[in-house]
Amino acid sequence: DFLYAQKVQSPVELFSDWLTVGHVDEFLTFVPAPDRKGFRLLLASPVACYKLFKEKQREGYGDVALLEGLGDGRRGTIDEILTNKKYHRDNNYVQGCIDWNRSILKRKLGLGERDIIDVPQLFMLRESKATALFPNMVRCPPSILLIHPGGTEPPSPAF
Repeated sequence: DFLYAQKVQSPVELFSDWLTVGHVDEFLTFVPAPDRKGFRLLLASPVACYKLFKEKQREGYGDVALLEGLGDGRRGTIDEILTNKKYHRDNNYVQGCIDWNRSILKRKLGLGERDIIDVPQLFMLRESKATALFPNMVRCPPSILLIHPGGTEPPSPAF
């Protein structure tokens, strides 16, 4: 194979068939870091998102709409998302797919947990394929995330 003939490094094969588009940048990216390996892996995490939403719900933000702007009239408040059983099922499946890739990346790149940053993200399954509810959260440059915490496209969290 052409890719395996490259002398820099062998390709790392990841599982992305579960995604609607199928591009790995929908759930991971690398950013520079000043120590150890010289980079960090940003990895989408439904578990981190549910943890964040539960924290925000306890702080009184349960009625904040997160899905406005999708054009279908849904508001998708934190309370609604946390009680939506379909979202939970979908995201349990997606987290399993991401965890599988996490294991591959840790093994192939020699990463430890401290080299990985979990980025809160939820997905929705349509016809067994996952689409991120908050586009560009992972692949968006970190400087944009600091300026626009919800990424560069709607919908974006209101807190």
